[in-house]
Amino acid sequence: MSAASRAFQRVLRERTVPLHIRRHVRWRLSKQSITSMIPPPPGGMKPVIDERAAELLRAFEAVGVDAFLVEELGHRVVIGVADEQRSEALSVMPTVLPNWDLSTQRTSMVLDPDWDGCGGAGIDISLWQLNDLGERERVGARGVDRIFASTDLVRVKLGRHEVMARPSYVPEPMRHRPRFPIDAVISWVDDSDEDWRSRMDTARRCTSVPPLSVEPARFRSRQELKYLLRSIERFAPFVQRVYVVTDCRLPEWLHQEDPALEVVNQTELLGGEPVFNSLAVEATLHNIEGLSEHYVYFNDDMFLARPVEPELFFNPAGNMLLTQGPRIRAGFPRPDENAFETAAKVARELVSEHFGWTPEYNSNHVPLPQRRSVAEAAEELFAEAITSTRRSTFRGPTNTTTATGLFHHVGAAMGLIGRSSLRWDYVDTGDRFAGSRYADLLASPQVDAFCCNDATGSIPDRTERSLTTFLEQYFPGPGRFELQ
Repeated sequence: MSAASRAFQRVLRERTVPLHIRRHVRWRLSKQSITSMIPPPPGGMKPVIDERAAELLRAFEAVGVDAFLVEELGHRVVIGVADEQRSEALSVMPTVLPNWDLSTQRTSMVLDPDWDGCGGAGIDISLWQLNDLGERERVGARGVDRIFASTDLVRVKLGRHEVMARPSYVPEPMRHRPRFPIDAVISWVDDSDEDWRSRMDTARRCTSVPPLSVEPARFRSRQELKYLLRSIERFAPFVQRVYVVTDCRLPEWLHQEDPALEVVNQTELLGGEPVFNSLAVEATLHNIEGLSEHYVYFNDDMFLARPVEPELFFNPAGNMLLTQGPRIRAGFPRPDENAFETAAKVARELVSEHFGWTPEYNSNHVPLPQRRSVAEAAEELFAEAITSTRRSTFRGPTNTTTATGLFHHVGAAMGLIGRSSLRWDYVDTGDRFAGSRYADLLASPQVDAFCCNDATGSIPDRTERSLTTFLEQYFPGPGRFELQ
């Protein structure tokens, strides 16, 4: 064995080595290439997964394993198995799905297809134990998720087959979930638009601009908008309308006539003056004509990773649900820090002075729930700061966060904020381990959303191609918002 191979094997064994490095080594050893992954089978992912899940359920039934369909989550199927029959179930799965990747935990097992580029398709096995009352409840969710005896199971259709399934005691129209319209708003910019670049160059000559405010990575486009739209269409069917806010030339592939899509001119929305400042744009999104009271705000580098429910963003009462964000750094704004950090500190001071309490955390870089009425209330309270931010052509030291901070702080003061269970991931597209991160997401996403961001600035062409290949494999298309 060569020295390099011995070093690789040691990395795999050493638990002190960071997880992302161990994953990268495994990815390299398995000789996977992000540019040579096999596309999904003809016929699409959902029919294939349904068929495989039905075959697995019939195989379980044949050997006497108590198993049933729990739910379908888009292109993932959840199957329940009696906990005491775990070993019998494990012996069946390799026979039915011989080349699929199997990972096991105490509370569940996961089966991922033997073809790459599956966009998170697969089968999840949840384990169900008997309690003292003779009921079955999901392991790890004691008293939370349970059914009664096996005699309560019903037969339902899965693909072309009938299988045993957990009964639903609450009809869909009566389930406890948001029942109001929810829209999506996307801010998008494309620095390949020559007219836009000319306007930006003119603006830069007329004002002093901090270098970090015009970092090229902030404005670069790699067709992310196409894949974000596909992810919303595929994984968030509850979204009624999608608003794309931009002042750039629209891509040729965009189906502008789709009734669920509206393109909003960013310059007109801001009152006629061009800006190159995302903080300014975010401060005025709630003024889009026709926008619903409840909406979700996306940057164009954010993507939904699997089917999501509106309950990840709003509760049935309409409260905005957030994940725990990063702590706002202590101290006053510094000239050498990121303009977003400075804006978060400005928002913190505004809230502290007005409400008498100090927010500690900012929003995560994930799709964020918003309410128009809350944004309007914030605008009344902090009119001077918000107006000043809107008029800043480039990010500046007096800017404040709004949709990514201040509006949620105001919502908290109004009692309209709750905690979301949304899980997310972040990939630095310029990082040398990005390829293995893509492979992880393609194999089995454990998150609801992910962000692919140029945190390291300019990236090589091959790295850019890897990102585009990954997105195309994760979100195969075309989608409804593209010209066919």
